[in-house]
Amino acid sequence: MSDDRFTTSDDDLLSRLGSLLAEVDSVPESVRAAAVASYSWRSPDTELAQLVDSMSAADVRGDEARLLTFRADSITIEVEIIPIRDRLRIVGQLVPPQPARVQVEQPGSASTSGTDADLLGRFAFDDTSPGPTRLVCTPPGSETVHTEWTTL
Repeated sequence: MSDDRFTTSDDDLLSRLGSLLAEVDSVPESVRAAAVASYSWRSPDTELAQLVDSMSAADVRGDEARLLTFRADSITIEVEIIPIRDRLRIVGQLVPPQPARVQVEQPGSASTSGTDADLLGRFAFDDTSPGPTRLVCTPPGSETVHTEWTTL
C-alpha cells in the first residue's frame, strides 16, 4: 500500500523548485532584458560590427568623452560618447560615408530611438541612457549591421 501524501511527480517537483528559486534568488530584470535582446540578433540578414578600438578622449582632447570604433566587413561605425550630466550624447560617422538609418537599442527600453545619417554618414543622438547599448545601422539596399553590445 502506497501513501500518496509523499508521492510527487517530477513536473510538480520542478514547478515547486522553480517557484522557490524565483522567490529566493530571482534573475535581475536587467539580465532578463539583456537575454531577450540577445535573441533579436538572430537574423541571417544582419552583420555584426565588432568593437576594435576604444579610447578616452581625455588622451586626445582632455575631456570625458569616449571614442569607439566598430568594424564589420561592409562598414565601420565611429562614435563619440559624450557624458552630459546623467545622460549621454552619441555623435557618429559611417565609413565609407553613406546615408543610412541608425538606431540605438538598449535592453529593457520600450522603444528604440532612430535617426538618419546624412550623405556624409554623420548622425547624432541626444539624451541616451547610460548602460548596455548597441547601434543598428541600415544603409539603403544593404544588409543591416548591428554593433556588439557595449556598456556606455
